[in-house]
Amino acid sequence: MDFKVIDCKIKEIYFNAKPIQEDEALVESRFLFWKSLNNLAVQNISIQQIKMA
Repeated sequence: MDFKVIDCKIKEIYFNAKPIQEDEALVESRFLFWKSLNNLAVQNISIQQIKMA
């Protein structure tokens, strides 16, 4: 991030865009997290349906 002072009141910020590179283990753990959360939601819906029956 670079700062350039234009005058006493205004400061402009310039962002340098860089591609996001993620580790494969991080992507895999994120996938497993959402998969397990989805499984819990399905189980919760099933339990609610059993209770309503």
